[in-house]
Amino acid sequence: MKNKLDLVNKDANNPKKSTFLGIVIAALSISAVLGISLILDSNTQRIINVVAIDISDSAQNYKLTNSKLTYPSFVSEICKQNLEELVPGDVYIPIVFARESHADKFVLNNQIQSRLQNQCKEIMSLANGISGKGGTDVNNLSKTILREVKSLNNNNIKHSISIKIFIHTVDFGTGQKNFSLSEFKSDVQQLENAFIIIVTNDSRLQNKFKNALSGFKNVEYCSLDNYKICSTSSLNKKARKSQKAK
Repeated sequence: MKNKLDLVNKDANNPKKSTFLGIVIAALSISAVLGISLILDSNTQRIINVVAIDISDSAQNYKLTNSKLTYPSFVSEICKQNLEELVPGDVYIPIVFARESHADKFVLNNQIQSRLQNQCKEIMSLANGISGKGGTDVNNLSKTILREVKSLNNNNIKHSISIKIFIHTVDFGTGQKNFSLSEFKSDVQQLENAFIIIVTNDSRLQNKFKNALSGFKNVEYCSLDNYKICSTSSLNKKARKSQKAK
C-alpha cells in the first residue's frame, strides 16, 4: 500500500492536478479574506459625518503659524483625512459657510468616496455662489446642519453624528456687539447622539462656544494651528462606538 507521502509526491509530479490544487487553494484563500472583510464590514456601525469649512475672506487669507500651509491647503488636507476615516454606507455632509451656508449630502460607496477625495483640493471653490464677504454666521450654519440631519432622520437614517467645524473667526465689531450663540445652542440640542469638535484660533469665539454649550458633554475644542494634535480623528470612532451601544 502506498503511504500518504507517496500520494502527495505523485500529485506534485502531476502538473495538471498540481495546478488544479493551486487554483482551489487560491480560491479558498480569497474566499476567506472576503468573508473576514464582510464580517468586519457588517460589524462597522454607520455614522452621519458633517464637516463644516469656513470660506470667509478672512479664513481664506489666513496662514497657519505652525506650518507653511495656507488655509486652503489646510482644509484640503482635512477633507482628505476625514474621507479616509469613513466607510461605504456612511452619510457624508460637507458644508461650506460664511454669512450663508451651502451643504451637499452623499451616501458613500467606494466610487463616490474616491471621487470626493480627488475633489478635496477644490473644496474652497465649491461655494455655489456663497460670498466670503460679510463675515461668518455660525447660527446660520447650525440651522443648515440641523436641516440636513433632520431630512435624513425623516428618511429613517438615524445614525450617530460626528460634526467637525473649522472656523477662523467671527466679527465681534459693532455689527455683532450682541453676538449670541443661543440659536446655535438650540439647534444642537435637537441633534440626537451628536459628537462635535470646534476648531478655531479665536479665543473669544471658543469661550463663547464653551459658555453656550457648557451642558453638552460631547463637545471638544481645538485650535487651527494645533490641529494635528487634536482628537478629530477619534471623533468618528466615538460616534461609531456610540451607535453600536444604542
